[in-house]
Amino acid sequence: MAFENITLPESGEKITMGDDGTLNVPNEPIVAFIEGDGIGPDIWSATQKVLGTAIEKAYGGERKLAWMEVFAGEKAWNLYGQGDEAWLPDETLAAFNEYLIGLKGPLTTPIGEGFTSLNVALRQKLDLYTCLRPVKYFKGTPSPVKRPQDVDMAIFRENSEDIYAGIEWPAGSDDVKKVIKFLQDEMGVTKIRFPESSGIGIKPVSSEGTKRLVRAAIQYAIENEQKSVTLVHKGNIMKYTEGGFRNWGYEVAKEEFGAVEIGDGPWCELPNGIVIKDCIADIALQQVLTRAKEFDVIATLNLNGDYLSDALAAQVGGIGIAPGANINYDTGHAIFEATHGTAPKYAGKNMVNPSSMMLSGAMMLRYMGWDEAAGLVEKGIMGAIQAKTVTYDFERLMDDAVKLSTSEFGGAVIDHMDDAAISGEEADQYDELAAKFKELFESGADKTSEVAHVAMEKAREQLTHAGAFTEEQGQKLKGFLERDFGQIATNVRNEAKIKLNPARLGHGALASISSLLQAAGSALSGAAVKTGASLSCRSGEITSAGTLTCKDCGHSMHFKKTGRIPPCPKCHKTDFTKGY
Repeated sequence: MAFENITLPESGEKITMGDDGTLNVPNEPIVAFIEGDGIGPDIWSATQKVLGTAIEKAYGGERKLAWMEVFAGEKAWNLYGQGDEAWLPDETLAAFNEYLIGLKGPLTTPIGEGFTSLNVALRQKLDLYTCLRPVKYFKGTPSPVKRPQDVDMAIFRENSEDIYAGIEWPAGSDDVKKVIKFLQDEMGVTKIRFPESSGIGIKPVSSEGTKRLVRAAIQYAIENEQKSVTLVHKGNIMKYTEGGFRNWGYEVAKEEFGAVEIGDGPWCELPNGIVIKDCIADIALQQVLTRAKEFDVIATLNLNGDYLSDALAAQVGGIGIAPGANINYDTGHAIFEATHGTAPKYAGKNMVNPSSMMLSGAMMLRYMGWDEAAGLVEKGIMGAIQAKTVTYDFERLMDDAVKLSTSEFGGAVIDHMDDAAISGEEADQYDELAAKFKELFESGADKTSEVAHVAMEKAREQLTHAGAFTEEQGQKLKGFLERDFGQIATNVRNEAKIKLNPARLGHGALASISSLLQAAGSALSGAAVKTGASLSCRSGEITSAGTLTCKDCGHSMHFKKTGRIPPCPKCHKTDFTKGY
């Protein structure tokens, strides 16, 4: 179809839905996007680069996205005539209808009177009945709870009904008076405590709306090998709406998936072992905090889902790192979105966290079947966080972190896509080797450079023989240990033998032998000469605690414990010197 202000990309093909209910995704699909208001342009720019790079790395140029900008919010209002209908133009809805999949930034949503939330309007007009909010902890993310790593669940929030349907009338209006009169006169309602000053809203919940949501949640649990689906509701109070949701949810499990009641019910179990259970909403809000491991997939109504998804996001770092999608699994239509607001005071400052938008983009890639590219996006974000190269919202909550702009963080994410597998096990193996070396080195009478290197080799041999790591891993870790030991020896020599403060070595076995190194003094000075060029550190290597300084731009990174070296967060180069 022809559009007024939407420009089709020069190349690309439509994504379609097959008769069998599967998506047909070409190698260059046309994907609609809404840049968003406020901070939208900043996070969109970073996200577009990250997604493009991930796709290039994953598929070597054989696949790419053909982006097509569509308009909503303030940008649309200025472009389409500044009327009420301009906030969400008809051709934007038509474009999403035709091209199925899109990615969007945050849109202006005034509180109180005014136009309806554009986010809600998009969901309702396109019948995107499922709001999918996966919540997962990325190691290293600052969190206010003790065990954020226990949170790993997906929330299926019903999008089309509940009080978000927007059926309400303001207090004192002629319409609300009609509704109250009807309730009192025709329905015999006597429980409106202050009828003269009450606003009234209606909460529609249907069996059809409930069943399609719960059906999608159970199917997701099956496909992703989850252990349970929990129906969260307030059926103890709202028996015919929230209670109906609970009952209809169990019906779907039994009638369509062959679930059988456990004991006296109502909990039931699918033939593959997935348990379908329910939980009162206020109890669920407690237990996702205190018993997070008991929840895998949650299916719930609109308002409960809103509360739960944002509360869970707070446990794993906040909505700045929380992705989301609005999906109609029957038609294939899906819009993936940043879950936070427009943050107008930060607009154009290039400082906010783009992770929500990036991870929503990764969700989109998985929905399209491009799992490899999605994995690179997630890997890059995880690597940047673990390297403590983050935007201001995380930097202020982390020790020795480097504050990056939005665009710089995008660059860091791209850099970490090429990381070798980030593994705490490797750091532990390094520390185990260092501890064994310390034991052997301390037991000898002489404390020379030669004795130290013999002790390192013996430590490697013993741990390799014991199965702590492979021969190849042992040789690599020994090389890192020799490098770090030589660097410490250099500092001992350069600081008049005894001025090296043990606290500057951080934690680990190398730090614990600092006094021994000081006592050895000049006898170890040869270690620096022997290791020679190996005193340089490179991205991807393991290093003990210390300060790494980029050889290119001079930026410093501080390690308090053993870890993998990231690229420089400022210039993205990979060579460093090390000090203490």
